[in-house]
This record gives sequence, C-alpha cells and structure tokens, in this order.
Amino acid sequence: IAHEIRNPLSSIAGSFKLLQSDMELNPDQRQLVQIITRETERLNRTITEFLAYARPVSPKTQAMELSQLISETVQLLRNSPELKASHRIETELNPVKAQVDESMMRQVFYNLASNAFKAMPDGGTLTISLEARNGNAQIRFADTGVGIGEDEIKRLFVPFNSSFRNGTGLGLPIVYQIVNAHNGNIWVRSRKGAGTTFTIDI
Repeated sequence: IAHEIRNPLSSIAGSFKLLQSDMELNPDQRQLVQIITRETERLNRTITEFLAYARPVSPKTQAMELSQLISETVQLLRNSPELKASHRIETELNPVKAQVDESMMRQVFYNLASNAFKAMPDGGTLTISLEARNGNAQIRFADTGVGIGEDEIKRLFVPFNSSFRNGTGLGLPIVYQIVNAHNGNIWVRSRKGAGTTFTIDI
C-alpha cells in the first residue's frame, strides 16, 4: 500500500514543480503552492516512517564515537525548520564509543529532538548529554516542555499514538525498535508541566 501511494505521489510532486516553474503567481496562488508542497512532503514523510516501522532492518554496527555523531546531528537540527528562535540546544557530551549502526542512531537522535521541539511550542531548552555508565553509553534527551501524563507514557511506544497535531505516531515506536535492535534500553521520566527526559542505555 505504501509503495502504491508513494509512486503516484512522486509523480504528482514532480509534475507540480514543472508547472510551478512555468507560472507567474500572485500572492494568494503562492500560498496555495506552499500548502501543496508542504502537504506532499508530509505525506511522503509519513509513508517513509511507516515503511521503516513495518520493515525494520538489522543494524550494521561498527565502533562509533557517539559524541561526534550527536554533535553532527545537533548541527543539522540547528538548521531545521522545527527549531524556533525561542528554542535552545545545549550539549554535555563526554567521549564514548559504542557499536552502533550510524544511520539508525542518527534517526534516533533526530526523532527524539523533533519530539522535544514539538513539546516546547512556546520555546524552551533541549539538553542532550552523553556519558559512560556501567560499561554502556548513556544518552539523555531532556526538554523543558509541556511534559507527559502517566497514562500517555504507557502508550508512547505504541504505533500511531501521537499527542501532536499532524504527528504520525511512528517516531517514538521507530526509536524503540532501533534501540531494541541494538540490545539497548530506553525509558522515560516526565510529569505534566515539568518537561520530559528520554534515557537510552546502549
């Protein structure tokens, strides 16, 4: 089903871009163009996440310096449209190596950060920390956002369960799936109005 949607969606997006380049648009038409482009990208992103969850791949691990991996991801996040002027990212990174799949761990970091930004609609601070703990790497993503209730925490890693507008409900299940594939653990500490901390041992 995902492929049957994605293929015509790509054709629609490509054809629309060609048409757009040949048209002179007034302000109202430009706004409509932005809506079509944004919603097409959102559909494609939803399908990509669905495929990632439905067909997980085994991690191809190698020894990676996690502090470097996190730093590179943070650099990308600083240029993300999800990051508002009222958001801050702080890091407390110690050098720690671990056997991980580089691409998968980048996705974990990006998904957790994306969730943190959505949980801080009026701004706030995301603190990402890394340290060696009991022979493992321990990674924390702590935000100062709206927090999560006890009932919501129980459903966080259930697919298609999202408390965010336009959320797919697949970001955190994919995070859980990747951490589990690395034989790691992830847990959450949160309280309504008091922010949320995701901790990964890997």
